[in-house]
Amino acid sequence: MEKYKCLLSDVIKFLFRPFREHFLFCVFFFILATSPYVLVQIFIHGYYLNAFLLSVHCFVLSYIVTLLISLINNSRIRLLIQSIVIIISALDFALNFYCIFQLGYYFDSSMVLLMLNTNQDEAMDFMSVLLPKWIIAFLVCFYSLLVLFAFLSHNHNFKIGNKLALPSLLLLLLSLLCNIYSWNVWKDGPIMARIVEFCNNNYSCSLNSTHRPIIAFKERVKCPDNIILVIGESFARNHSSIYNYNKLTNPCLSALKAGGLLFAFDDVDAPAPRTIEAIRYMMSTYSKSDEKRKMLGQKNFYSIINLMQECGYKCYWFSNQGSLSKWNREIFSLASTCNEKWFLQREGEEKNEKIHKNYDMILVDTSKIAFDRLKSNHNFVIYHLIGSHFDYSKRYPQSFAFFQEKDYMDNPEHQRSILSTYDNSILYNDKVIEQIINLFSDYETFLVYISDHGQDMFRSSPDYFAHGKSNIPQSYSFGVEIPMFIYASPLFQKRYPDLMQRIKNRQDHPKHWNSDDLPYLIMDVIGAKEIDGEEIHSKSVLD
Repeated sequence: MEKYKCLLSDVIKFLFRPFREHFLFCVFFFILATSPYVLVQIFIHGYYLNAFLLSVHCFVLSYIVTLLISLINNSRIRLLIQSIVIIISALDFALNFYCIFQLGYYFDSSMVLLMLNTNQDEAMDFMSVLLPKWIIAFLVCFYSLLVLFAFLSHNHNFKIGNKLALPSLLLLLLSLLCNIYSWNVWKDGPIMARIVEFCNNNYSCSLNSTHRPIIAFKERVKCPDNIILVIGESFARNHSSIYNYNKLTNPCLSALKAGGLLFAFDDVDAPAPRTIEAIRYMMSTYSKSDEKRKMLGQKNFYSIINLMQECGYKCYWFSNQGSLSKWNREIFSLASTCNEKWFLQREGEEKNEKIHKNYDMILVDTSKIAFDRLKSNHNFVIYHLIGSHFDYSKRYPQSFAFFQEKDYMDNPEHQRSILSTYDNSILYNDKVIEQIINLFSDYETFLVYISDHGQDMFRSSPDYFAHGKSNIPQSYSFGVEIPMFIYASPLFQKRYPDLMQRIKNRQDHPKHWNSDDLPYLIMDVIGAKEIDGEEIHSKSVLD
């Protein structure tokens, strides 16, 4: 009996170790590494019960992490690991706090791409403009209090005494039972968030390329020779003169539209207000609603490139966004499946290599050089523009600085410079699209221009411009509101009259469509009817 009592006493001492010996670390880890996920439930979703249950989950998680680290016998190594974990958690807390209260979502690889996809100078510009002073003041005060608490704890030896061992362990047991009872709350916690982030970062590699899609075609003699996809960047639909904006930002495209060669759709939304997520969904048959089906292996998913190659098209990718780096691995991985790719906005792969800042017209010039390879039948060419990515003033040459601050006198003074440079970037983007169209205008060509996402240009708030905020519905809706243009060359229109009639009918009868289904539009245009038995027509914008 005495033996069992000693064993029970040892077990209690072991389980109580995080509270007795590492209480400060446990508290700091709970606050810094897990509390942002609770804040989201309160301030974004308004789920107070869920926030309580999630805080219980985070308490158990913090305890487990502390217990595992306490198993390290070497005190110096243990202290080093604890310090590293706290420093990383403190940085993660600051980034999450900013993203949650300023943008409405967690800090993740998409935010990193937003900051660093082009170069670090632009990231600093972005943060300097969109980092409110109150967030800086709060974080400084908050971390100062934590440092003060750590100092007082070191001098006064704050910890839970042995008398509280049993109540503390009973609380832990109740927390574990609560986690078991409300197991579904784990999906909102830090562990599942990281798992989902990891899966999303590797989605392009996990598309079922080992499974060849089974594609059934309509009864048609041939597929169009050239399918061109132009992916824009940060184009707010309400800043296009084609959509009745009060400034002439799209003179070239307007002329093509007047000539019956360009068709604009005013009812299209992006699947997300950020580049990584938008590209992830619009360039594959994988969508937000497919998360569970993917995990259960109930469906095969394909990139649009896989599908087009299966249909006999050679695929080419021209990009003026960043080259291979840890910040844009998803997009680069997708582009790498093409027959050939060109990344023209070179980021320094070597330590001393300078970053080259190219305007989007370099894509046209590079296309001209490579054009001989594109004269064969069945080409699928993708242009990924840098478009109107902030800093807007760096997206066009001075010869396109048409709009000036004086043109925006009806707006508050602090908005005028931003709006003028943004509209100039749209004006330059208009010329780039026209030049891309001119490359293929004499051939049988179907071209789609679609922006990855839009921008909230002072519409939800007089002080905010950038990607739509996920925690503010109005801002989010502005952030996914995008333009979409279809160009059909004269030769294409002559050879595919039935398809042209569908395009014109669809333009005259607007119906909401999400660019999440972009692959189905492309496959519809080339005459496909089904992918693995799934009907295409209903998901095409031309339905």
